[in-house]
Amino acid sequence: MKIMMPSGTILKNSCKPIHGFEYNHPFDGHGLINTFQIRDGKMTYKGIRVKTEHYKMEKKYNKQIFRGLNTNVQHNPLFIENFSNISVFHDTTRNEIQSLSEGGIPYLIDINDMKTVGRKFKHIHPFIPYFPITAHPKMDHGKVVNASGLLFLMALFDDDGILFTEKFRDGKKYYFHDFSITDSHYIIYLNNIDVDIPRMYINDGTVLDGVSFNTNNKILMVDKATKKRTYIDIPPTFDRPVLHIAHVHQKSSEDLDIYMSLIPSSFSISNIQSVYDFEGCFLHKFSIINSKIDSITQLSNIHCEMPVQNNGNIFLINKNTLVKCDTTTDKMTTIEFGDEVLEEPVLYDNTLFVITHGENCTNIYTYLASSLTHIHTEKFPFNVSYGFHGTFVPF
Repeated sequence: MKIMMPSGTILKNSCKPIHGFEYNHPFDGHGLINTFQIRDGKMTYKGIRVKTEHYKMEKKYNKQIFRGLNTNVQHNPLFIENFSNISVFHDTTRNEIQSLSEGGIPYLIDINDMKTVGRKFKHIHPFIPYFPITAHPKMDHGKVVNASGLLFLMALFDDDGILFTEKFRDGKKYYFHDFSITDSHYIIYLNNIDVDIPRMYINDGTVLDGVSFNTNNKILMVDKATKKRTYIDIPPTFDRPVLHIAHVHQKSSEDLDIYMSLIPSSFSISNIQSVYDFEGCFLHKFSIINSKIDSITQLSNIHCEMPVQNNGNIFLINKNTLVKCDTTTDKMTTIEFGDEVLEEPVLYDNTLFVITHGENCTNIYTYLASSLTHIHTEKFPFNVSYGFHGTFVPF
């Protein structure tokens, strides 16, 4: 019996600069959402330009006016571009599609009309120098949970207000890109960083030039009911940066496993050469009992990052390989794609979409996530811009 693909739209956020604009980093460049619509087992493609206020101003004057995270412009040392190019989030309570940046106001997207609707938070001025909000909001019991943090302070908030705030009392500066929610806890991996403000804004350095990652990283666990904070130190052997929390398996309120890809201690975010540079990133499992690390296990023997998960399965990628981790057994499985370059896959229920880039082509391979049974391959005779984080929106 032929297995049908679900009907809906694959969304992946990507960078596509205005024609003639040049940037110094893969994360700099105006947002373009790649959409692959599936109807009656057939796929069609269309791109949606994310028309932020920054984009419209630069398009009008045909000039780079705002800084990127790793790209400076003349006469503007302060205001940073909101590229809205990192992630796409589906708020299922409102059926809203949000285009997100790392530290930028979310923009709402109409995927039926294929256009930008406007800013999510209209009361916030679009041209503030920096808006410290994560590109990875979460759904929790029908509410959107968002995270915001700036060096010494962080907060989580939902539709009803602030869930908790935390001022880091040790005097250190922390950065987090992602967080996770379980039945009983909020979990955040805090990357200890140094920040050189003069280098960022006064001298010739870029925003990313002024950030360096340290040791003394921590896991912060916050009890959802009591708001009790617990800081967990990372043992020296495994004390490395982490961007994405792949999965948290909660066995009880005091017993959980956290799956994360550890990044090499030499990691420099300003020197990333390509969007698929995951060399030295390996998936690890942190087993925590009674708010202490009981064990840490390296699960992957090949480098991999950009995780998505559902039903206990984690999928990650490196340049040419898909990696699957079954968290019930911690068994690792891989699929090689030859010379094709992979993006972070999109997972919907038991359907896995793997997007690859070849020479003058973009391919989408569809699998059953549980068994990696191949369902369908769609080949487009052109290359779309490389996508970062995404989602699937069913019809």
